[in-house]
Amino acid sequence: MRKAVFLVLLFFISVMAPLASSATTETQFKGGATSYTKTFNGQGNGSAGVITFPFGAEVTSAQFNFLGEASTTTWSNLTDDSDFGGAGTGQWSNKQTGTFQYGSRTNLETANDEIALRGNPTNSAVNFRSSNELSNANSATINATGQFVALGDQGYNSVTKQFSDLSVSSSAAWNYRGIVVPVSEYEIHAARYSSTSMYTAPSIQRINATTGALLGTASLSTSGCTSSVSSYWYDAAVDSSGNIWTVSYSYYYLTKWTLNAAKTQWQCSTYYNYGYPYYLTGVDFDDDTGKMFVSYYDQSTYPTYNRYLMEVNPSNPRSINSTWSLGSAADYNYKTTSTAGNPNSGLVVDLPRIILNEYNVQGSRHHHFTMNGFNIDKMGIQEMPNGGHYGITQIDDEGKLYYSCYHTSYCNTVQRKIHNWGDGSITDSRTPTATSTTVYGQTITSSRSVDQIKLQSAIGYMPTGTSIAIDVSNDDGATWKSISVGSTKTFASSGNKITWRATLTGTSTTTPVLDQVTVQY
Repeated sequence: MRKAVFLVLLFFISVMAPLASSATTETQFKGGATSYTKTFNGQGNGSAGVITFPFGAEVTSAQFNFLGEASTTTWSNLTDDSDFGGAGTGQWSNKQTGTFQYGSRTNLETANDEIALRGNPTNSAVNFRSSNELSNANSATINATGQFVALGDQGYNSVTKQFSDLSVSSSAAWNYRGIVVPVSEYEIHAARYSSTSMYTAPSIQRINATTGALLGTASLSTSGCTSSVSSYWYDAAVDSSGNIWTVSYSYYYLTKWTLNAAKTQWQCSTYYNYGYPYYLTGVDFDDDTGKMFVSYYDQSTYPTYNRYLMEVNPSNPRSINSTWSLGSAADYNYKTTSTAGNPNSGLVVDLPRIILNEYNVQGSRHHHFTMNGFNIDKMGIQEMPNGGHYGITQIDDEGKLYYSCYHTSYCNTVQRKIHNWGDGSITDSRTPTATSTTVYGQTITSSRSVDQIKLQSAIGYMPTGTSIAIDVSNDDGATWKSISVGSTKTFASSGNKITWRATLTGTSTTTPVLDQVTVQY
């Protein structure tokens, strides 16, 4: 009996033993005090050491720290601009000096034997809105009202001059505003679309040119033509007989419309199909010569997608007299990443000046050119406010341009507005008071020293026999470099006193006119 009681007690104690031991915390393994190093002479694997655990140990967490260091380090002392590819900001990839055999740079700026992240360039635009925008005008005339400089005063409105908008009556529906056409001194016709698509024909609203009151609507008749001539209107112009010409971008049509006496109906008179790849973008007439011009985008010139200007026969516009290049897709990529660039939509020709509009839903840019003999030279780009617009129309003898913001979402506070800007044409030619002089811009003190200056624009009016030449300086005029639009000049030494000068050369009867100078540094 005692033996049986003893065995029962022994079994009971054996069963309860783990419960008793669990009440005690016992550390059986502790690591982290030992490190292990492996040197690699190439790719491969290396042992990180051996970790052992006692029998019965329970691992609840583990942490491993790895540190990699080069077994050998070599330094090369790069000390001057040439070690980093030379002074400047351009991309570079070439054999390197010092220990490193090759090097490259992107979005970096090298100057003064130092290299740093490339800073944002600064644009400085002078629009001659006050006489103090020049440090010295010499014998030139600066007209702050017309916003220009010339060899004597002229009747002239600079392309940088913005007039008051024409506010249109609230009784006029206002969705997506297309081309704007002044059909008389008193009346403007404006195309309106009900959606972002220009596929369907627009409605035509008749607006009082002085008050903005809605006069009614005008109908469109395509009788005798194809209905497609009223689609995708990218520009319009009025000829000397009062006929309206439109271009249909996606259908390659140039169309002539006649107005009835009451100006309440557009009647398609005739149309011309240029066919692929002539995506027509603009039409206009030069008032002095009566010549007719059409611009187009060439879809077939992949990947450059070239733009062209044609002089055509007004009696038969399919007969092309001359063609000029107006650039490629790379020149028309405002606020877009499209490889084809933005479409063009609007042309003004007032020889020698040519203006081509670049449309983006967020905003438009006017590209300015001048015809020098038989060549066309670019004078620069003017960014236009108040959203993108389709078409530009010149008002005869007034020196003004009309257009209106297209996309409702981007017009902001300028809805129900027809915008009114100077067109850069001589409306009153006056005898110059000098035949040549040099005007000097104000000096700008840059926050950093620069050794490169780019001429973004030198926009003006240059009749035959006249010229405008620009020089730039980074040391307040101690050193000058001649420069052309779109080019960059590099100076031997960096400086932070940025300025420019323009030499205006004319004749005893004709003067060039300077509208705007923009330098980038």
